[in-house]
Amino acid sequence: MTAPGVEGAIGAGKAVGERRLHPVTPFRRAWAPVAVLTGWAVHDPNQAQEQLTKLTTTMVLGGLAVLVTAGALYGFLTWWFTYFAVTDSELRIRTGLLFRRTAHIRLERIQAVDITQPLLARVAGVAKLRIDVVGTDKKDELAFLGQGEARRLRAELLA
Repeated sequence: MTAPGVEGAIGAGKAVGERRLHPVTPFRRAWAPVAVLTGWAVHDPNQAQEQLTKLTTTMVLGGLAVLVTAGALYGFLTWWFTYFAVTDSELRIRTGLLFRRTAHIRLERIQAVDITQPLLARVAGVAKLRIDVVGTDKKDELAFLGQGEARRLRAELLA
């Protein structure tokens, strides 16, 4: 059974149904604001220490709470608004909250599908699917899927 409104969006192709990425995916983007702040602190440690001495403990903890909450919300929303579906003729990837993007990848144009597992992905039991399409330099990816689902989807796309 497909999600509401999917049949019209899929068109003539027979859809397996829209699917979401693995629930651990929001953590992929949630850490980015923290990494930027850490990068700034490491890049200029003297100024970072100078700025931190001007702040009270309450201000630092409040700022950290806002940063972590904003990162978590951003990660969750990017996961929530990302779907993919495989039809008999193409792979469709829908993303975006404010700026919607739908990638239509024809199955016969898929040249390679690679499964990669960075260290933290291996620990979490997930994998990233990188899709190489003939005639384009850009690679689409589905990050992250469960390991078993990634292998099944790879086989399905290359069949």
